[in-house]
Formats: sequence, C-alpha cells, structure tokens
Amino acid sequence: MSAVPKLHTNIEFFPLDTASTSQTYVARAGEERRIEVSETLYRFIRLVDGNRSLEEIAAAFSEQTGKQCSAADAERIVETYLIPYGIIATENGKRVEAKQRSYLYVRIPLFSQPFLRPITGVLQVLFVPPVFYLGLFLIAALHLFLYAFVDRPAFSPQTITSTDVLLVAVLLFISTLFHELGHSSACHRFGAKHGDIGVGLYLYFPVFYADVTDVWRLKRTERAVVDSAGIYFQLLLVPFFYTAYLLTGHPALLYTIYALNLSIVGSLNPLLRFDGYWLASDLTGIPNLRKRAQETLRSLIKKLFKPRSTASLPALQLRPGARYFLYSYSLVSNLFFAFFLYHIVIHLPGLIGMYPAILIKFVTSLPGDIAALNFGAILKRLSSLLFPTIVFIMLALMLYRLLSGPLRTLSRLLPRKTAEVPPSK
Repeated sequence: MSAVPKLHTNIEFFPLDTASTSQTYVARAGEERRIEVSETLYRFIRLVDGNRSLEEIAAAFSEQTGKQCSAADAERIVETYLIPYGIIATENGKRVEAKQRSYLYVRIPLFSQPFLRPITGVLQVLFVPPVFYLGLFLIAALHLFLYAFVDRPAFSPQTITSTDVLLVAVLLFISTLFHELGHSSACHRFGAKHGDIGVGLYLYFPVFYADVTDVWRLKRTERAVVDSAGIYFQLLLVPFFYTAYLLTGHPALLYTIYALNLSIVGSLNPLLRFDGYWLASDLTGIPNLRKRAQETLRSLIKKLFKPRSTASLPALQLRPGARYFLYSYSLVSNLFFAFFLYHIVIHLPGLIGMYPAILIKFVTSLPGDIAALNFGAILKRLSSLLFPTIVFIMLALMLYRLLSGPLRTLSRLLPRKTAEVPPSK
C-alpha cells in the first residue's frame, strides 16, 4: 500500500453511547455501513491525515498513548482493519470493503427511502412529547377496558369463517407495515436517516424490516424509542380497530386486536433479533449483543480449559450492571439456540418424509378450494406447507453461507489451467 495512507473522503465518526468503560465510536463508511471503533483505534485513525507516513503515524501514536507501535504495526492495522472496512482508501482511490453479514438471509426492498421520507416527515409528529404521552395513555386505557370489561368471543373452527381469517390476515399485514413506518418515523424525529422498508428471511420465517442503520449516531434513550416505535405504531391502530368493531359488530376486528397483542409479546423476545433484542441491546448499552454473548461463551470455555490463558472477557470492558446482564444473556441465549438447532435436527427427517405428500395434497386440492371459495382450507394447507418449505430454504442458505467461504479458499488453492500463448511468427 501507499506509504502515506489517506482516509476516504466520506468517512464520518460519531461517539457511540454504550455501557463500555471507555469511549467507543461509530465510523460511517458509505450509506449502509457502520463500524464500531474502539477508542485506541479511533486515536490511531485521527493521525491519518494524508500527510503523515506510516513511520510518522506510528511514532505519533506511541507518543500520544504510551503504547509502543512500530511502522510494521501501523501497516498491519491499516491492512487488517482500515482498508477492508473502507475507512482508508487504496492507492487507486477505490473502496475495498469486507463483506458485512446481515442477520437477514434475503432482503427485498418494497418502499424506497425517497418514497417514505415525506410520509415519515408527517408521522414523526406522533413522537412530539405531548402527542406521544397522549397516545400512550389512550393505548393503556383502551387495553384496560378491553381486557377488563369486554366479553371475548369464543374461538373455535366452527365460529371462525374463511372471511374472518382473510380479514384478520389483511389487517395484520397492514399493521406490520405501519410497525416498520414507526421505526423509520422515529429515526426521522431524532435526526437520523432511514432507508428502505422491505421483506427478508430471518432464520426460517419471513419478516419485514426497516433500514435504520443510522440510528447508531443517537443516544441510547433515543435508540430505545426507535426500537419500540414499531410496537407503539401498531398499538395506535387498536382504537381504530375497536371503533370499527363497535360500528360493525364484526368479531374479526376483535380477533385482530388479540392476534396483534400476541404478536407484540412475541416481538419482545430478546433472544431473537426482533424489537426486544434491539431494545435490550440499547437499554443495557451493549451493541452487537448476540455477538458479544457468543464471544463471552467462547472466552469462558477457553478460561475453563486453559486457566492460564491471557484471553480477556468482553464483559470486563463493560460497567458492572451491563457485565452481569451479558453473562446471563450469554448463558440463556446460547442454550436457546442450542435447543433450537436440536429441535430442527430431530424433526428434519420427519419433515423430509411428509413434505411430498403435503405438497401433492395442496396442489391437487387448490382448484376445488378456489372454485368453492374455501379460503380457510387453502390457508390451512398453505400453513402446513409453508413451515417445512421455509425450513428447507433456511438450511440451504445456511449451508451456502458455511460452505461458500471454504469453497472460495479451496478454489484459490487449486492449480488453474492457463491458455498457452501461441509462438510469434
């Protein structure tokens, strides 16, 4: 690389509000990339001004921090961390970026940022404090009334019609889109940029997502509001659903409210990357919570089998409250995912064996169900087909992720045939 490294022109740095015992920063490299940077690495980066050579940067860093840093150490830092993450430009000025994995296997944008921005510009008024607190009061009062004084209709296959099922599905779909608008609108309110809204595949089920990557520039309390904004927006729909129920008497509207509340309870699970996960991460001040939990488990295992190991625990870099939370979260989350994988492995042979019969039954019954407008039967067969289909897709994607790296490495090691140059005449 060049002896005089230069930062990329569009790199920005922001202090990151965390529970770390030392200040950390966020490096914004491009539109979608945010990289957490330690205080030590940040001080090194600030010495890269386009004028200093690697030798001069190493000398200045050693003088400022009291840590010995040679020119070779400086080159290793640049080559290992700063160039791959697009912080420092290469000699031709081109950004070389390490591929940043997403927890979503697939991302399909549905609504672009330019389309959403005018909408979130209007909806962000729902986070103005008087409006926000009034909304919370109405939500709490209505739910207290619903569960204390309103008789819940009986749920059974005989009382729920195909029309009810279809109406509930449509209303829940609308509420989910409104959920994502909540995240984007909260970003808009606090001055962070938001991106697209789309659909992706997480583990073995499809999910909607809102690109709020820029949220890391905000304070922890503001990030927590963004995390819970989707639930807030969904709950704001409940008064409208209940008003429609009073006007029409249609029980599907009550079914929708109960189903919506159940989905919200599920989204608060901090073990999966739903709203509860991001809320736990921001309230405790532990970014990349799942990754930190895995690192903590590996470090504890290493300490257990190699007591004299000098490997440090990630939790030791946190304040006491966050440290104990990370220990607990590491134990519970890793046990949860171990049980999840065990569950898939145990049931996979059965899914493979029954899948052809389910698929044939669905295909052969579909024309008759459509002709009879039997949407309930269609949805029932589709739901029984959907789960194994998504499991197979998820496993294929997991295998692809696991094998793509080693296969690329193997292909580079294998000898390649080169075309012989014909002799000149």
